Amino acid sequence: MNALGDTRARSTGVTPLGWISWGLALAVIGLFAVRAWAFRWIADDGIIVHRTVRNLLAGHGPVFNAGERVEANTSVLWTYVVAAGGAIWEDLDAVSIVEGIGLSTVGLLGLVAGCAVLYGGSRARFFVPVGVAAYCALPAARDFASSGLENGLVLAWVGVVWWLLCRRAVGSPGGRELALTAVLVGLGPLVRPEAAVVTALAGLYLLATARGRRERVLTLAWAAALPALYQVFRMGFYGLPVPHTAMAKEAGVNRVEQGLFYWNHSLLLFNVGWFRAGSVLLALGGAGVLAIALASRRPRMDGAALRRIGPIVVVLASAAILLAYSVYNGGDYMRGRMTLFPLALALAPVAWIPVRFRSGTGGRADSAARLTVAAGAAVMMLWSGSAVLAAPPPGHADTTEIRGIVDERAYKVDFSGDPTPDDTDSYAGIEAAPALVGTLGSAPGGTLLMARRDNRTWIEVPPPVGSADPTTIVAHHLGIDAALSPLRVRVWDYVGLATPLAGHIEGIRGGRIGHDKDMPLEWAVASMAQGPPWSALPPDVDPVRVAAARAALACPEVRDLLAPATAPLTPGRFLSNIAGSFGKYSARIPSDPVAAAALCD
Repeated sequence: MNALGDTRARSTGVTPLGWISWGLALAVIGLFAVRAWAFRWIADDGIIVHRTVRNLLAGHGPVFNAGERVEANTSVLWTYVVAAGGAIWEDLDAVSIVEGIGLSTVGLLGLVAGCAVLYGGSRARFFVPVGVAAYCALPAARDFASSGLENGLVLAWVGVVWWLLCRRAVGSPGGRELALTAVLVGLGPLVRPEAAVVTALAGLYLLATARGRRERVLTLAWAAALPALYQVFRMGFYGLPVPHTAMAKEAGVNRVEQGLFYWNHSLLLFNVGWFRAGSVLLALGGAGVLAIALASRRPRMDGAALRRIGPIVVVLASAAILLAYSVYNGGDYMRGRMTLFPLALALAPVAWIPVRFRSGTGGRADSAARLTVAAGAAVMMLWSGSAVLAAPPPGHADTTEIRGIVDERAYKVDFSGDPTPDDTDSYAGIEAAPALVGTLGSAPGGTLLMARRDNRTWIEVPPPVGSADPTTIVAHHLGIDAALSPLRVRVWDYVGLATPLAGHIEGIRGGRIGHDKDMPLEWAVASMAQGPPWSALPPDVDPVRVAAARAALACPEVRDLLAPATAPLTPGRFLSNIAGSFGKYSARIPSDPVAAAALCD
């Protein structure tokens, strides 16, 4: 008899202990949803998504500014999930929060359901939600479920894919279920670009378990269709092979030292040593369960055993690769956020584990295995419960920033004075936001407004007579300022998340992860179609650097660099964008306008 359970003779009934097992898992997941709602908030990056959704629903297309083709959101699918909710419910803040928590719940249920299938949940004596409890105890998991970001969607995708792979492992689902599995596995790059790793490994598993050439070809076609079609659209419409945010954040730059610090800092939440110890025990427990699965009752590791182990290998290998990539790229500036995807994958095989396997040959080894799993489960459940009890109240605001990393939710709580800053109105009265609303209401069309670095006042550059430029703001808090601006107002940012030019400037070595670009003010002034009178320039703007920026923008190379996002979209432009997308992604210009102009001489 196999430790994973004999699926050939599975009972369809659920024992009383089975009901208790399911009840415990549902209680943990329900508590997580309640806590996520109690700690609800929305991040500035989450509000950035809303600008694209507003343009999409208004008929301007999936763009941040009408007339500029910029993919300002990392998760394609999350944009459309929010848009679907926004078509029904106009309050995008509420839509993002409800969908985020709801999808997180779906993901956790998927993790449990997958383990139930793989380990024979209907026949095991008792199951404990070890991995689910460990994930739910993470403060970052609780916070980012409702942040307006795609973390809930990522967890839902991981959970559902894990469940479907486990179903594939214990049987041979074909037809519609195989098609559904392949399609959902293929959605990875649209959930997040790095999820392509999971898609690739899970896809290989589906191909390896396919029955015959025809099923392999169909599986590959189902999995590749949607991401391939969208990739053609992305390259032709936006002119880049990846989201604009990947270029703005320099996703391929080596920042290993910062990445190691990020993971160490993120895993020391609450500043108590037992969190690190618990993480180590969690890793060891996961390895122990896998070892038990590998050392099954079968006399040899035959095809059926390898088939069942396949999903475990897929998620653990994916977790290891994504963890390595996160370390390589420096992590993030939001504490804990980028740890959630790898941790969800790593915890999937131990999300819901049997603490007593069915008897096989018995003996000392069998008893030791049961004791090891039971002890590991007890320790991890105790650790998870203590982490929940140690959590600070929703209004807690520890805004200490260490090496560019901060608890973003705590920062927003302190920033707004609201213990649950769950809508844009929570931020509308802080710093430069009221001044922006007032200035936009009185400024003539074509005005350029640039947030000062302290984000408390605005630099106003009046337009020349007869200007055809739209009113433009260069924001510090891109999401909040964009939410307060009508769609007719063009919204740029200094770090290049939504600005074609700023995305192409060189990054600052050692800068804040994800925000290590800084477009000088003079570039924004020079980008106005008709320059303002020199006498109208504020003291913050250097006329010499404005002239240099204008000269650089007139260079054919720079014009060609910006054309994919700004030139009229014709069939010829679409094809040209596809052909030049990879070259445009790697092209950079100096941040200093004088240095950029010198390159064009």
